[in-house]
Amino acid sequence: MGRLLGLLLLGACSDYVVRESDPVPPAEPPGSGDDDFGDAPDWEDCPGGYLGRYFNHVVNHPDFEPDGPDASGELGELDWWDASYLSFERFDASADHGNNWWPVDDGYAGDPAYFAVQFKAWLRVFDADTVQFVLGSSDDAWLMLDEQVQIAMPGIHDFEVQTHELELSAGQYPLEVRMAHRSGESGFSFRAVGENTKVCFGEYEEEG
Repeated sequence: MGRLLGLLLLGACSDYVVRESDPVPPAEPPGSGDDDFGDAPDWEDCPGGYLGRYFNHVVNHPDFEPDGPDASGELGELDWWDASYLSFERFDASADHGNNWWPVDDGYAGDPAYFAVQFKAWLRVFDADTVQFVLGSSDDAWLMLDEQVQIAMPGIHDFEVQTHELELSAGQYPLEVRMAHRSGESGFSFRAVGENTKVCFGEYEEEG
């Protein structure tokens, strides 16, 4: 879709300056909710991707600041992905965004520096095996399968992509990745590696 252009009148003169309008967040995925992965997809024909939920934070959030007392708290103790902070939701075909990633800007003081993201999807493992996951984040990041933390990279740190191995049985798993950016440059990458796995967007009931 082409970008909308707006005209800004400067003072009482007749000069015009062309500026880009603010980006409009993509439409909310159907049936998405706070703890909703959607139903397991039809693995023969499903869209690869994630429900991405994007949260914005003010600079004085009590435990979001890099030097805050709970900066590296346990995942269950953090409210960074609470619905009250939600900026927008969208379908993300990939969670591999690389360096210099700034997805949220609502005009808050400090934007776009303080944000958190939650990716939800379904993972299919076709044969029991060692499965590799690539995960890198600045800063905090966690991978959960069946709501159990499998990989934890909490705290303030530079963007560094790492490969992790998990022994997984054949089957399908609700997959969730959470990340938060609280300091310095931003970057995030996540993907499952190999032909033995498939990640798909959940099946949601259409609203209305």
